[in-house]
Amino acid sequence: MMSKGEESIISFFLKFRDPVLKKSKRSRSYSTNADTFLFYCPKCNMVWEYERFKAEDTRQTMYYKDFPSIGKERKNCKKCK
Repeated sequence: MMSKGEESIISFFLKFRDPVLKKSKRSRSYSTNADTFLFYCPKCNMVWEYERFKAEDTRQTMYYKDFPSIGKERKNCKKCK
């Protein structure tokens, strides 16, 4: 039996469950929307994206060699244009 001052593991989990779920939903939303940010270059066979969270004029292009291209928009990268 638990005394009044002790907290059960279930109540502890329920108290901290909401922030954990909100965080995981955020990370899942990026993974489902990743196809809007990632492109596949048919010339160099690489997946690429513009570096986000930077100003338009200082943005760099990030390239990924071993990345699945299924569902990605086909678009030539800066190197292959």
